[in-house]
Amino acid sequence: MKKVFRSSSLLLFFVFLFVSASAQKNNWPNTLLWKISGNGLTKPSYLFGTMHLQDKRIFNLGDSFYHHFERAEGFAIEVDFREYMDSLLTKGFQMAEDKNLRDEEEYSETVVDCTSVIQKPPPPSADMPAVKSDADKKMSRNLRKEFRKMRNEQIKSLLLHGRMPTILDAYLYGMAMKQGKWLGAVEELNDQLSIRDELGKDIDETEEMKQPERILLTSLGNMIKVYLAQDLNQIEEIALNQQSAKTKTIVFNNRNLKMARSMDSLSHLRSMFYAVGAAHLPGDSGVILLLRQKGYTLTPVISTSTMAAEKYAAGLPSLAWYEVGQTDGLYKVDMPGIPSEYNLYGELVKMKVYVDVTTMNFFMAGHTIAQFGDDELESAFKNMGKSMGGKIINIKKFSRDEAKGVEGMVNNGSTSFRLQMLKKGNSAFFLMVGSSGSYKISNADADKFFYSFKAGETARSSTPSGWKEFSLPDKGVTVKMPAVPKRNKSFERQAEGSGWNFQVYDCTDPAAGLYYLFQVRDVRPVISWKGIHSTLNNSRKTY
Repeated sequence: MKKVFRSSSLLLFFVFLFVSASAQKNNWPNTLLWKISGNGLTKPSYLFGTMHLQDKRIFNLGDSFYHHFERAEGFAIEVDFREYMDSLLTKGFQMAEDKNLRDEEEYSETVVDCTSVIQKPPPPSADMPAVKSDADKKMSRNLRKEFRKMRNEQIKSLLLHGRMPTILDAYLYGMAMKQGKWLGAVEELNDQLSIRDELGKDIDETEEMKQPERILLTSLGNMIKVYLAQDLNQIEEIALNQQSAKTKTIVFNNRNLKMARSMDSLSHLRSMFYAVGAAHLPGDSGVILLLRQKGYTLTPVISTSTMAAEKYAAGLPSLAWYEVGQTDGLYKVDMPGIPSEYNLYGELVKMKVYVDVTTMNFFMAGHTIAQFGDDELESAFKNMGKSMGGKIINIKKFSRDEAKGVEGMVNNGSTSFRLQMLKKGNSAFFLMVGSSGSYKISNADADKFFYSFKAGETARSSTPSGWKEFSLPDKGVTVKMPAVPKRNKSFERQAEGSGWNFQVYDCTDPAAGLYYLFQVRDVRPVISWKGIHSTLNNSRKTY
């Protein structure tokens, strides 16, 4: 019996040692900044844990942070913000197309709708039936949409300590951009988009909506408090240990592996500063331990004082401006960065958009064929404001480089816009600066943008003899058009569910003020065997 007791005591002793060792292993120091060295690196890199919020309190960063941040050659966050914004805007503009082409209420929430500067385009085919959604599904979507709106308003009301114009990650990205650093990401955009698709199936928003505001306040307030204390042990407990195994695998473990691999590669190219969500740092599958397993030394870095990020950023140089425009010389304008290009309705509306991730101000320049006369410019301008969910105020007319223009302001509650619309010849141009309520848009940058715009000389309309031949060999058709047409998938989407297959191509002749659309439709509709079988059964009943 004594031997058994001694053996049990010895076993308990070793269990105690094991548990103590495990606890000591995960006893993280109170810091969010870690030095990455060793494993053949000639220069160290740094890892910092962020919180994806706009609360001003989390923007007070340590002196060690600024010291190592400004000396790093490169900066990387979870996903590339340019790709992220491109994804959001592309989706928003697609929804704007569908809203106008299908006229469905379910597409009411869109990013800026600039399409009212043109008349509503006709559908590709008069006999194409409109695609209708099921009433119950539509009601469900609307309820969920209203819930998200209520939830967002609740969360906004909880941030009582001041809001920055963007989340911490984006603000740091803008700071790194002004310092001329190499910019990158440790994940691909699809890594995060797929998470929402996967986990969204398990979200019961009806139950979530029943949660009182005090629970939201407690949860958010506690997380901010833990983050400000730089308590990785509590972050690990709340963000990791209280999650289901499925959530931990999808949201953290799988992504942490990719982050660690990216950091491993990038750190050997240049000295890097990485900023990722703080919950990705601790844990047995966290980025810190994964990098240590790859042979790196991860050392905690402690700060002795803090400084507001706004104060530090005020001393950084301004971003360089770029002259952008159409390759055909239709117009040119200056922007505080290189914009992305978007089209609406194929080649009908062309836009260039630049988003300043530090302030979340955006600059847009676009053009289309003017389907209105000079005396209708102000009316078209007012319709544009109406489509954006607000009323244009402070309207004034002006002229610039032989172009007639109208300017005004729109505020739809959450965003303010300063707009200009100009018309020269058969072309209509629209310029826009938008901002959240945090930053004014009638400032020097907005003036610089608007007054840099110059409309080009009116191009000559091409004659039919100079038109280009366009062929679809698999369809056995050839047609001549004034320019090489491009695929118009926005019109093609309208055939979904109709039983017909379409291929649509279009181009514009700005000088002539004409829009050309070429559509090829399959001779026979696509009918499934199930549909044929149903038809035969109905025929038997009839006869």
